[in-house]
Amino acid sequence: MLGLGFRYPDSQPNGLAAQSCRVCRGLGNHPERPMPPAPTLPANANVSREFISEETKFMRKDILLLMVLVFTPMLARGVGNCDGSQNCYVRAGATGSGSGADWTNACSGFTGNCNVTSSALRGSTLWVATGSYGHPVFSAAVSGSTQITVRAATTANHGTSTGWSDSYAGTVTFNATTVIASNYWLFDGQTRTTWTSGYNLKFYNNNSAGSDTLCIATDSCGGAGGTMTNITLQYVEIQGDNGASSLSDMGIDAYPVVNQFTVRYSYLHNFGGNPVLMNYGGGSGDTHLYEYDYFYKNHQSYNTDHSEAMSETVANLVVRYSIFQDIISSAFISNASAGTPPIDSWEFYGNVFFWDSTFCADTRNFGPTDGILCTACNGPNTNPWAAGSHFYFYNNTVYGIAMTVASASSSSITDDFTAPTTQYYDNLWCGIGGNTSQPADAPGGGVAMDYNAYFGGTTNTSDTSAHKQTSATACTSLLNSPTPTAPGAANFELLIDTAAGNSLSSPYNQSCADGTNCLSLITRGANGTWDRGADQIGVVSPPAAPTTLTATYH
Repeated sequence: MLGLGFRYPDSQPNGLAAQSCRVCRGLGNHPERPMPPAPTLPANANVSREFISEETKFMRKDILLLMVLVFTPMLARGVGNCDGSQNCYVRAGATGSGSGADWTNACSGFTGNCNVTSSALRGSTLWVATGSYGHPVFSAAVSGSTQITVRAATTANHGTSTGWSDSYAGTVTFNATTVIASNYWLFDGQTRTTWTSGYNLKFYNNNSAGSDTLCIATDSCGGAGGTMTNITLQYVEIQGDNGASSLSDMGIDAYPVVNQFTVRYSYLHNFGGNPVLMNYGGGSGDTHLYEYDYFYKNHQSYNTDHSEAMSETVANLVVRYSIFQDIISSAFISNASAGTPPIDSWEFYGNVFFWDSTFCADTRNFGPTDGILCTACNGPNTNPWAAGSHFYFYNNTVYGIAMTVASASSSSITDDFTAPTTQYYDNLWCGIGGNTSQPADAPGGGVAMDYNAYFGGTTNTSDTSAHKQTSATACTSLLNSPTPTAPGAANFELLIDTAAGNSLSSPYNQSCADGTNCLSLITRGANGTWDRGADQIGVVSPPAAPTTLTATYH
């Protein structure tokens, strides 16, 4: 009847009514009741349209209710519940139903059931196949602290296998300016091959000279004000326009206050301006973490703007196990809006800051004028440090900064204000020269400084600490391979131990296990010497036990 594959039972006229009410009981549609017996008609009687409609009205209501019960859960999946378990699939060029329930029926972009402006997407994971997806606005309204994950699919991890092809694995690219306009997002490319290759999720400013690659804003990009929180980027590549115009394009540009912000295992490179600009909105918030990242070339517009790898006014900042190559202008990292907000803690450990030789020889390049790290740079002469705050600079390597042009260039840690607790331990400088001044950091005046090392012609006459190490050993004899100029090609693992450093507690007691990628850590000092600089020599394996000995009994 009505194409549902069952018929009115001739011998049990009440059967359908009873069956229907078992489905709908308790829903308030009608009480269970028997269907009236079929009338006996004369042989020559006409069955009127009105009579048929009256007789079938009740059955049609039952059937309509049954259809609603069956199909409503399917329709309810809609945005965000694409496969029924909050996994949605996105594939450029997909030609299936567009339901997002699997790879065959994937959404072709971030609309429809995969609409990233809809709050219904909260709690979902968007699995994304290789392709170019323009520049969406990720603005789904929050639902408590429920996250949305945007994850590049890989051959090893791609959600469902239904409709999957290994050809769908590859780089997911967002072009021009992509905007994150709400809270609780995770963007995950899942893997990388080296520091600078093998990324599956990419934000690329390919056609918007002077604009942002990735903009964090409460409304449109450039709209200041408000507070945002809990945004994480991991295994992503963020590429600028490499100074294609005289304008300063930014990598990550945040206009509101941003709390709980993390960038990890990522590659940020070739910007006309800053890879990271986080100093709008009255300060960039609280708790920012950058770890296992590679920063390469800022300020390629060579305009009059000041620039750094990071301009951060965050209260609590951790930068660890990262590499900064060929960063010029004011500093590698600065607090460019001094005093807003007050800084509580800044910690830097296990990082490498360096220029390659080709970059040094380019007469356009200058700086860092205010040192490796600078607080109150380019801002008012205001102490940004809060009462009881601290600044730690542990086990970092500064290499090869040797500016060609005669201009201000400093290899010191900082030349501005110091926190109430300031500690410089176990750092390594090597190959500082040219027109770059030698490090001049000194203990005293609230600065605790010791166990630092100076190799390859680098000196620090201001360092009067008891355990200072100075050595004429060339950088190439100390470090694995510091001279390659291509991004990610240099390796700063130690070839020999330094003098023993100052042993520190967790989390400062670890080092990258591999200087070519840093996907795992080792414990510092495990080989018997706590090395100075970013990379610890690993544990030397004992020789293998002999296998050809013959026991002789006496």
